[in-house]
Amino acid sequence: MKSYILKFSVLLGLAVLAPMTASSGEILKTSPGTDFTWSSTTCLKPRTPTFNSQTRNPSMLMSQYSYKVDAYLACMKKEAQDDFDRAQFEMQQAIERQLEATVTKINADLKRATSKS
Repeated sequence: MKSYILKFSVLLGLAVLAPMTASSGEILKTSPGTDFTWSSTTCLKPRTPTFNSQTRNPSMLMSQYSYKVDAYLACMKKEAQDDFDRAQFEMQQAIERQLEATVTKINADLKRATSKS
């Protein structure tokens, strides 16, 4: 009886997996055929400064806003990367579970078939 477990183990050995942080953003696909959308759930968008005739030192206000926008974008980039890494990890686990179940079934079918001979 030929076993497919060895081939499956080699395939699993080729996949390098590392635990990732939990996803925190929100990925949506509203209907088939539409694009996925992603939005941050942890990064706080800075409020746009308002100016009027009594605003003191508008350049300092804009400088502070620019710093906050940079921090916001860096936060979003990190959150998006974490979400991507986690999704990739979870997809790989699902694929491996399905492959393992398939190999187990094939081996059981082969064992039943050869035991009837």
